[in-house]
Amino acid sequence: MILFNRKVIFLCFVFILLPTLILSQSSEGIILSNNLFTSFEAANLSPQMQQVIVGGAGQFPYSILISVNSNSTSVSKEYTLTIAIPQEIALPIKETLISLIQELSETVLPVNVLFLFQAGEFSRLPEEYTNNIPYGTVAFLNKSTENMAAVLLMPPSKTTPEEVSVVFGSEGNITPQWLLKQTPINLSFSSLITYRLNLNPRDSRISYFFKQGIPSFGIQFDPANNQHIKTVCEGLKTLILNFSVEEKDLENNSNYIFFSFLNSKNIWISERTLLVIYLLIATIVLFVASGFSLFKKNALSKQQDFLRIWYLIPITILVSSFSLYIGQLIAMGINKHIPLSPFFILSIKTFFSFLVVSFSFSI
Repeated sequence: MILFNRKVIFLCFVFILLPTLILSQSSEGIILSNNLFTSFEAANLSPQMQQVIVGGAGQFPYSILISVNSNSTSVSKEYTLTIAIPQEIALPIKETLISLIQELSETVLPVNVLFLFQAGEFSRLPEEYTNNIPYGTVAFLNKSTENMAAVLLMPPSKTTPEEVSVVFGSEGNITPQWLLKQTPINLSFSSLITYRLNLNPRDSRISYFFKQGIPSFGIQFDPANNQHIKTVCEGLKTLILNFSVEEKDLENNSNYIFFSFLNSKNIWISERTLLVIYLLIATIVLFVASGFSLFKKNALSKQQDFLRIWYLIPITILVSSFSLYIGQLIAMGINKHIPLSPFFILSIKTFFSFLVVSFSFSI
């Protein structure tokens, strides 16, 4: 009963102070947004406003967009690399960011770059009352989601606040290999299993990007640390100047692993390589398990039987591979006219392979 009364009192207290808290937060947010917008405008960066709340012009904080378009002939110029920065993080490093944007504007870039200074990303209220919604991210994603990758600047990690670290997953989603390989920050933490099992702390900002199908990763750093600022800005410059989508179709998956070597070199094992390794291990295990019967005592008759039909093994492998390949072509041909789910495509391939292999063995 006492606990119930405490909850009622707390809720009443929250509802009484909520309007004051929101008004205070909005006022501070507008001041922050205006401060950044004025600075960018004075630097001739052509900033644009994006309202976080519809109809909230002049009453609520707003996000700021600065575009640096590519003038290259690279295939990456059809892509946009978004650098998402909360305004609370941008304010103490705005001079460094202005210098970076000005330098990029005078350089031939392989990709279109969009600097997004997000308002309303963090709330003062407890998470259970706000669901920790990053309003700046939501407002941006409601308008822009195609041909885009994103890098999110984040507050320092609670576990390793003294280091600049990379966040490459959230809620079971993982940054695709082609993008993570381009990260300018050393990947000292290489355990992907914790991201796949959703054991790492959830970050709502990067989660929203993942839910929209936008490949992303985050960089955690302390905006009050000069060395951190230098590392992050130099890293962003390196990433932008060398950004490429050439490996996107080949490595657009999250089923990979990597090993950090001396904190500077990473050894990447792709999905295709992992599949080959699994098949080799399965083949060896099956061969060992089946081969024991050929080398026991009184196994001469089994060896003779095996020698008579050994050629069926490579024939089976070839027929199965051929039928799966043809089944893939058939499924993709159907998919051009009737959109199919990955599960249905796999079902067509498997069923076609079953028919071909069964027919071959019946002959």
